[in-house]
Amino acid sequence: MNNRLSALKHRNYALLWVGSVVSNIGSWMQMVAQGWYVYNLTGSAIDLGMVGVARSVPMLLLPLVAGVYIDRMPRMLLLKATQSANFVVSFALATLVVLNLAPLPVMVVFALLSGCLNALDAPTRQALVPDLV
Repeated sequence: MNNRLSALKHRNYALLWVGSVVSNIGSWMQMVAQGWYVYNLTGSAIDLGMVGVARSVPMLLLPLVAGVYIDRMPRMLLLKATQSANFVVSFALATLVVLNLAPLPVMVVFALLSGCLNALDAPTRQALVPDLV
């Protein structure tokens, strides 16, 4: 196996890697769909930017603080919790959109929730790597 891919021969790391790919694709799809929905809903680039800021600011600020706590917690349990919470938030948002109950403030709140969860999820995944390889 190529040296760049040799870490994938460790089963647990390969599972983490595949899970990360799937999770990131889901997050990106949600981000694009949320932006598309907000722009179609409001027609405003400012509103679209507000949703993007609500999602991005937690991912800029929280990982610095979260890393301290992540090192003191069971990482696998925290990863399962963040992924489960991400699923619940995504499912709730999809339900509200389908029922046409998602005005702009709701979209901003859900973007903020997603950003906070991703701000915990990313450092947790990175802290798991040395444990698995």
